[in-house]
Amino acid sequence: MKCTVITIVAVTLLSVLPRAQAAESDAAKGKELFVKYACYQCHGREGQGGAAGARIAPHPIALQAMIAYVRHPAGQMPPVTAKVVSDAELADIYAFLKTIQEPKPVKDIPLLNQTISSPRSTVSQSERATELPDGKGKQVVAAKCAGCHELDTVSAARHTREEWQNVVAAMMEKGATLTPGEIPAVVEYLSAHFGTAGTTARGKPNTTPGSKQ
Repeated sequence: MKCTVITIVAVTLLSVLPRAQAAESDAAKGKELFVKYACYQCHGREGQGGAAGARIAPHPIALQAMIAYVRHPAGQMPPVTAKVVSDAELADIYAFLKTIQEPKPVKDIPLLNQTISSPRSTVSQSERATELPDGKGKQVVAAKCAGCHELDTVSAARHTREEWQNVVAAMMEKGATLTPGEIPAVVEYLSAHFGTAGTTARGKPNTTPGSKQ
């Protein structure tokens, strides 16, 4: 009887502790750790996944399952010991992943539903590049994005950095061939030049109503 009671108590504690650990976790700290430990390089800054990593947000798996997988992963992911990333830090990262919202459906993102006309597809990469503002990531955008989207449509979108992350993630799902190294460069370039302030596709100041000058 005593052993049965002890077993019940132990099982109860094991089921409660993960929930308590998750409740006490710090999502803001988890976001910093997600970058510090380079999780984003494979899984994307919003956990949307990519060529080298699975989609882990929104709706991540249970905390204990995530910790178990990180310690003993399958596929290409290397194992991460508690000496490198502690359980408490993983709980913080998990708390961050839980805050990530569902991206807009592709049908609700006009940019992804406005492809170029057939005559535009004959424009060369070098010609497309001349229409873009200078900056890191320009050549990638010219090669991988401007080949399917009118540049004026891109510049008129005016998304925040987080929104551009969702747009790029949706592009990947529709077949865009960006490498893990190209994804952050594209997001940074688009948010810098085609964000809520910046220049238009042809280098002119943004005069969109509500934009900051």
